[in-house]
Amino acid sequence: MKLFFKTILLFALILSSCRVSLVPDYNANIYQQIISAASRNDRIYIDLLQANPDDRKFSLYAKRYASLETAIQSIYLQYQARPHANSFLPIIENIQTLFVKFKNEHQSQSAPLSADQVRLYQQYARDYWKPLLIAENALK
Repeated sequence: MKLFFKTILLFALILSSCRVSLVPDYNANIYQQIISAASRNDRIYIDLLQANPDDRKFSLYAKRYASLETAIQSIYLQYQARPHANSFLPIIENIQTLFVKFKNEHQSQSAPLSADQVRLYQQYARDYWKPLLIAENALK
């Protein structure tokens, strides 16, 4: 009888110590980078909305766009290097694609962006960042 209980206890210990992970572990550093980049993205559009329409030229925001694009690329590379993070890649690729599209539209537009355009860009950007934040936070 003692042997039976010892065998059951050993088997239970072995099973409880095994772990199969099909998703990446939560990473507080990446989560903070996502929050920071999403906030900086939102800040560009808030500043554009507050600016005089004549001060909405791309050249006045080019460095901020470049800095934010670098941050997005950095987050993407970290996800590429993370084990089991393939399901996150389409989310960050969508963010990259949208960001570059809006940046290029702003750059190529001869007239200043309208407030409605900026609000639309801002809302879409928020909507694209949200799934990545939710997905990373769900790993906690």
